Amino acid sequence: MQASHLHFEGLALGMLSLVTGTSLVLGFLTPLVAGISALAGAVWLWHPAWVSFLGCRNFNTIAVAIAILLVGPGAISLDAYFFGRRKIIIPDTVRS
Repeated sequence: MQASHLHFEGLALGMLSLVTGTSLVLGFLTPLVAGISALAGAVWLWHPAWVSFLGCRNFNTIAVAIAILLVGPGAISLDAYFFGRRKIIIPDTVRS
C-alpha cells in the first residue's frame, strides 16, 4: 500500500509540474504559477523517498521559480496580452 501511495504522490507532483511548466512557457498567470512551482519543488525536495532521486538539482529549479516569481511575465506572454504591460515611468528630477 505504501508503494501505491508514493506512486500517486509522484504522479500528482508530476502533473503539477507539467501544468505549471506549460503555464510558465506560455506566460499565463506567471507570478501565481511560479509560486506554486517553487512550493511544489520544496515539497518534492523534502520528501525522503524523492530526495535521492533528484539530489541537488531541485535547488536550481526552486531558485529559478523564485526568480521568475519576482521578475514577472515577459513582453510576449499571455499575461501581457490579457492584462497589459506595466510600464515604469521615472519622472525627471531637478538637481540643484
